[in-house]
Amino acid sequence: MKVNVVRRWRIPAPLGGEAGTKGELSCDWGLKGFTLEDEVRMDPDPSTPENEAKVYGKTAVPAGTYRLYLKYSPHFQRELPHFDPPGFTDTMIHGANTPVELKGCIAVGRRLQPFGDCAPVVNEIVSQLRLAEERSEESSITIEEGFADPT
Repeated sequence: MKVNVVRRWRIPAPLGGEAGTKGELSCDWGLKGFTLEDEVRMDPDPSTPENEAKVYGKTAVPAGTYRLYLKYSPHFQRELPHFDPPGFTDTMIHGANTPVELKGCIAVGRRLQPFGDCAPVVNEIVSQLRLAEERSEESSITIEEGFADPT
């Protein structure tokens, strides 16, 4: 099972809020939607394992491909898709309305503006991931930079 995220739009911080990133979601079984992430901060030295540009709870994960698996989330009290980007812990896909709610995770939803309608998309990814795990299939998430706006 494959999940693909293409980062498209940088979202400036609203008064009292946090900057973020919106993108497009596609999955190999046909699901399409949108994503919301924290702000993308470029690592000044990608050759080191540390991400020197990371600000805890306010930085999007590095672009790349990661193994996707189900794991119980005590915060959400349910199984959710997790992945392990370098320098991040307990990173998952879940619902959210603003970057403040993410802490490095990725929110998925049906609606881009305002971002939302998350539950159906999260639930479908969980269901498909559960089926893939039952078939012993590898699952992954690929995050790509594809910004439509200038840096």
